[in-house]
Amino acid sequence: MQDPFDFTTILFALLALFVIWKLRSVLGSKDGFDQKQDTPPAQNGAPQDQPSNVVRLPGKGSAMPAAAPDYTAFGEAGSAVLLGLEQIKAADKRFEPAGFLDGARAAHEMILQAFATGDLKTLKSLLNEALFSSFSSAIAARDAKAEKLETTLISQEKSKFESAQLNNNEARITVRFRTKMITVTRDKLGTIIDGSADEIADVQDVWSFARDITARDPNWKLVATLEA
Repeated sequence: MQDPFDFTTILFALLALFVIWKLRSVLGSKDGFDQKQDTPPAQNGAPQDQPSNVVRLPGKGSAMPAAAPDYTAFGEAGSAVLLGLEQIKAADKRFEPAGFLDGARAAHEMILQAFATGDLKTLKSLLNEALFSSFSSAIAARDAKAEKLETTLISQEKSKFESAQLNNNEARITVRFRTKMITVTRDKLGTIIDGSADEIADVQDVWSFARDITARDPNWKLVATLEA
């Protein structure tokens, strides 16, 4: 008769116990993060009450209109200047009043120096045809007399918008410049015939710039110089 507890039986029993222990170590128990939830699962396999990182965007029908630009730093609210700036901005998205004033101040200084030195190339790039013709004629008359104009810009005190308007495709902006300058005109012998080499004068210039907003060229040109 065979012994029921022979070596083979004991070996298979130990192997079975090992397999059961190994399975528990891999699969774990129902404790901890795998415990049964009290809330029932959502239908159709969709989880309930779970946080989401998705930001819901408003539909086309509920889109908020873009806020109007705030240009009150450049003029009184409701003034013709602000209305004109807003109209220009609406027609030309690249336009910004602060950037325009910076460019206008730079152009003001360049034009003054170019006129004093007779730099026609610079003037042609910054003036419209009519004004360039006027400036070049004045330079030619000065050269014919062998006179020399000396202009020294000491400081730019303040610049502000005088007017802004959009007529069809032309945007036109007028700026008042307040500067401190020394201006001297000398004859062919170097004698001062106008101005003073020592006196700093307060000068106001009122200049108008224009641009065709449909043109590819983004630059504005001086089109008029007005009485201050």
